[in-house]
Amino acid sequence: MKKVTAIMCLVVLAGAAQEKEPKIVERNGMTVRWYHANHRIHLEMTAPTKGWVAIGFHEEPSLTGAYLVMGAVAQEKITVAEHYVRSPGHYQRIEVLDGTNQIEMPDGEETDHFTHIAFSLPLNIPSPYRKSLYAGQSYHLTLAYSREDDFQHHSMMRTSLIVTL
Repeated sequence: MKKVTAIMCLVVLAGAAQEKEPKIVERNGMTVRWYHANHRIHLEMTAPTKGWVAIGFHEEPSLTGAYLVMGAVAQEKITVAEHYVRSPGHYQRIEVLDGTNQIEMPDGEETDHFTHIAFSLPLNIPSPYRKSLYAGQSYHLTLAYSREDDFQHHSMMRTSLIVTL
């Protein structure tokens, strides 16, 4: 009986390790890493800037209707916020739209050479402004960053690619 329990524990631990194996994409100097664990997606973004960094998720190649998460470190204060993109350049904080904030474990660092932001989100959030972020789901992923920490400042780099979470 103890042998079976020990084997089951090893199988569970091996499965958990696989679940936490990060996926990585790099584009135009920006790196994004993510993994799924405990019913959440854990994300990290790093870019060669002292301004904000952002990641957007959408089923379509356009920005309109995308779920956008932006992060910045200003005066050692970390800000990570969810946005809904009404049209390119016109996005609104989801917290204002539906009164909720789903970001947990925000963390970050800014140096003279890069900004790094980390956070986690629930896999499924019933909301017209957000996307479910299950493993195996494909999205048009938008990556962007700016020279400024102000989220209203335009991006200096923006690109997109199709990824499977």
